[in-house]
Amino acid sequence: MGNMFRSGIDLDMVCYNTLINLYYKEGKLEDACNLLDEAEKMGFECDKYTHVILIDGLCKAGNVKAAQRHLKNMNMMGFGTNLVVFDCFIDGLCKLGQVDYAMQVFESLKLKDEFTYSSMVGGLCRVGRFHLAAKQLQSCIESGMRIIRSDKRAVICGLRSLGFHDEAKKLQSKI
Repeated sequence: MGNMFRSGIDLDMVCYNTLINLYYKEGKLEDACNLLDEAEKMGFECDKYTHVILIDGLCKAGNVKAAQRHLKNMNMMGFGTNLVVFDCFIDGLCKLGQVDYAMQVFESLKLKDEFTYSSMVGGLCRVGRFHLAAKQLQSCIESGMRIIRSDKRAVICGLRSLGFHDEAKKLQSKI
């Protein structure tokens, strides 16, 4: 970081976001937070990308409480509902095995996209809840959206593995 300043590179919020994201990916949460503080001290304001990076990074680090606090702070800062942030939050919850909580957040959203459904379907499959995953899959398709093939395959294979061959066959014919 210091090398960039010495080289005369002027950092903007895009640069800070990129570096914060890299720190999160490397598991360096404290460094990411320090860098965000530095950006704010330099007069930069967080944008919607910063918030996506923060929520995603906190969820990947398993810090759901901090991600929840940040979601509340976003609303207080006037950012309102940002579907990409909620998609990251739902996906993170599912990957942490907190599928019931993810489902509550999912159901509370008025607006959903393909990623929202895909995260929920994938999360439900990971915990063996194939019937509910099939319902979410059908709801997504009925809404005119698509879900990635691997999630479709996971639902169908999961239903078959539990002995629900007819349901799997019906679902497969619909998709």
